[in-house]
Amino acid sequence: MSTTEHPSCSLCKAVAVPLKGGTVVHWERQDTPDLHYMTTAPAMRRRQWAAEDRVARLRDQIDAITKAGRVAWVDVKDNGDFVLYQAPHGSLPVNIPRTPR
Repeated sequence: MSTTEHPSCSLCKAVAVPLKGGTVVHWERQDTPDLHYMTTAPAMRRRQWAAEDRVARLRDQIDAITKAGRVAWVDVKDNGDFVLYQAPHGSLPVNIPRTPR
């Protein structure tokens, strides 16, 4: 059974996360034939022009998180480096920088 066929995957939906300082980051679900992950628009743009070795490393990290039964959350730092978080299906990662509730 591929990841996208797993029932818990239906819990992963687009979400807006408030950040410290009052801004909001929108996370969208991305699907491939064998996995899915959450990402921000800046990370998707960065991935378009990133070197192939960086994209391959990112893909390996996403794959490892998926194999562990979790969902990868991909963002990009101001310097262009990818940063990954992870969480169970349908949950926000606890270490995403956000406004405390």
